[in-house]
Amino acid sequence: MNKRSYLWIIIILIILNIFSLSIIWFGHIKNQNHRHDLSESNSEQFKERDSNFLSNELNLNEEQTKIIKGLRQEHRLNIKKTQKAIFKKKKLFIEESFSEESNDSLLNIYAQELGELQKELELFNKDHILKMKELLNLKQTKKFNKLFREMMLRADPESKHKRKHDKKDKRRVEKPE
Repeated sequence: MNKRSYLWIIIILIILNIFSLSIIWFGHIKNQNHRHDLSESNSEQFKERDSNFLSNELNLNEEQTKIIKGLRQEHRLNIKKTQKAIFKKKKLFIEESFSEESNDSLLNIYAQELGELQKELELFNKDHILKMKELLNLKQTKKFNKLFREMMLRADPESKHKRKHDKKDKRRVEKPE
């Protein structure tokens, strides 16, 4: 083959590479936008599913559902504000901790303020639960308590750890040697 043939092959390969890269690049951007849209819709679906779950499990009437939805929105706003404040305070705490001459008394103040913010968070949770329970009848309250205990058990890391070990122990016992 002569030089001219090689030149044409190289030009065609360059064009194909550029074309392939552009398809990959634009496809990636399109997928990112699609994933963002999905995450927003998933968030809305989660909120709706969460709301329906409680209504269904507790057999809430329309008025109870409406009031609890309002309570939940109020609670989320309060929690969100406090969580933002906690994040900002933790950031200050970390920055001070890693500064060359960290101020121990300032770190103690930050720790104290973080404790107060955490306490505020827990009080919001307590108030929210009590407000919800005020709306429920006796049967709904018992079911709510049961659901809440199950939720706390699932969130407990020690409980998860214990269940994993229990499953492993059962498998060992069931396996013949």
